[in-house]
Amino acid sequence: MEEDNKKESKQNETLSEKIKTGKIDQNGIHEELSREFATLGDRKKAMIDLYRSTEK
Repeated sequence: MEEDNKKESKQNETLSEKIKTGKIDQNGIHEELSREFATLGDRKKAMIDLYRSTEK
């Protein structure tokens, strides 16, 4: 039961949150976007988030 809740919370985490916390790399981003049939705007936002998360 508790494991199911953890899995659900991981699935409910947005792509932006995953990028900002470093839980996903660029290949993972592309895979997730293709699974979701993301629009060009979604892809652009994801790449901006990735750039901002690596910029220091």
